[in-house]
Amino acid sequence: MTIQRPVVLAAAALAACLSAATARADDGDDDPVTLKQEIAGVELAPASVGTARGGLGFGATLRLGRHRWPDFYWTPVQGGFFAGGDGFDKTILVKIQTEAGWVFRSAAGALELGLGAGAGFLGMETSHSGCDGSCQVGGVGIMFSPVLRYLFLERATHTVGMFIRAEVPAGDSEKGVLQGFGMTCLIGLDLAGGWG
Repeated sequence: MTIQRPVVLAAAALAACLSAATARADDGDDDPVTLKQEIAGVELAPASVGTARGGLGFGATLRLGRHRWPDFYWTPVQGGFFAGGDGFDKTILVKIQTEAGWVFRSAAGALELGLGAGAGFLGMETSHSGCDGSCQVGGVGIMFSPVLRYLFLERATHTVGMFIRAEVPAGDSEKGVLQGFGMTCLIGLDLAGGWG
């Protein structure tokens, strides 16, 4: 599967969600309402910074069914990938998780602090002593994913923000091609659609 196909699918799903949410949320109430039930959201990550080679690439995390209370949120399921480096093969991440977190609101926007947990694989090419020039570090199995989001636009039908997310393997880091522990951080744009 090429990188372009997931991008098109994620963009189409988000556009459909925003369209459905806009139609549903128009109830004639003039009071501002924040998005409570998210149909879908996507984190688009054009870059990573890690314990191995970081850099440009492309990643997306698609979340489904997230519910937001005034001070807390829960996402039943989210899945994602990242491919980075020359030829998009120096950093490879795939994961499926659930996530929960806190919401802190102010006049400047909403800050979300959350933790995802689930299964995944992270492999990053690195060179260090004991390698022949290119070794893989990372982990496979259980993966934790702390995230910090800043939502600078929060409406009843959609949100727009920025995020930084760490991908921290807690499983086996010396299995198959992996020769040691490694973690990475993804940085990018967060978009979501639903209703208030």
